[in-house]
Amino acid sequence: MPGVLYLAIKYFATPARALSVNAELSGDNCHRGSLLGAILGCAGTTLPAHLRTTLHDSTSVADSIAAFTSVCGAGAAGDAVDRSVGLLEFLGETQEAAAKAGPVCNQGG
Repeated sequence: MPGVLYLAIKYFATPARALSVNAELSGDNCHRGSLLGAILGCAGTTLPAHLRTTLHDSTSVADSIAAFTSVCGAGAAGDAVDRSVGLLEFLGETQEAAAKAGPVCNQGG
């Protein structure tokens, strides 16, 4: 966790470089990169367009993000339960699809 925070702080202005340095560090870079991307995304940084559009299956990823954000979108306070149920259904479908697709990250080091 300290390494993720270090990368997020040091490369906050250049998130693509943060992810690149993370990959170069090797080790558990897949999980560290997921957390790093989440932190940078929550902080409001954006990736350069070429990193999003050249991503393998970028259309499918964009569709999944759109579906996720539509489930988690803002609404009235009374909608919280409906959004939670929708989110759980979405996560279940995503987990099932991921299991069919197989591993994406290099788990070997």
